[in-house]
Amino acid sequence: MSTVANLERQYDEVIQYISSYRAYVKQVNMRVLQMPVRHPFRYFEMLSEAPSAWKQTDLLSGRNAEFSKTVWAGTASDAQKRSDYYPIMMSDYPLHALSESLVARFPGVDFAKLKKLQELKKSGLSRFNAKQTLGIVFAIATVLLKSVPESVVARVIDYKQFELLTFIIASLALLYLFLVLLPFWLKTSQANATHVYANEVLEYTCIRLGKEVLHVDGSSS
Repeated sequence: MSTVANLERQYDEVIQYISSYRAYVKQVNMRVLQMPVRHPFRYFEMLSEAPSAWKQTDLLSGRNAEFSKTVWAGTASDAQKRSDYYPIMMSDYPLHALSESLVARFPGVDFAKLKKLQELKKSGLSRFNAKQTLGIVFAIATVLLKSVPESVVARVIDYKQFELLTFIIASLALLYLFLVLLPFWLKTSQANATHVYANEVLEYTCIRLGKEVLHVDGSSS
């Protein structure tokens, strides 16, 4: 029992570190998006260099483009540059740098086991997605109900009563979508994005350390 609890704690700490780095990069990129307001001349100068930088970009390479590093260096705040994440973001290969930082920060952690636990977490996210699907189906069914011809409805129920009934159902569907499903969808989307990125980091770390990962289905990699 203590081993399972320890793995869960290690997983939470590792994922939190990866998520914090991801959030840090987003914050720096947000400052880049604010450049037209903060520094318009520098922004248009940057745009003029973007086409040539894009031509040199290799989408299969994990190497940071020099153009990106130049933009980040000129955009990040002083506080952001003092962050432990800044050298990782500015490294030639940020995935490798993040992996090295993880191993140094969490010595003794078995990343192969965390990778397997990561796969178990994916099953839980899949169940959440099923709930979202049911909610969407419910909303679509409500819309289809409104499209039933009056002649068909009149054979079963008074049409004015049917309109009242469909209005109530549609109102409940909208309330469910906006008050329950939308926040739930946003939370699940965020968790999915974190899971995908963390999975890449853990997978790379296992490969780098020469760790064999036993998957939930029994296969290994």
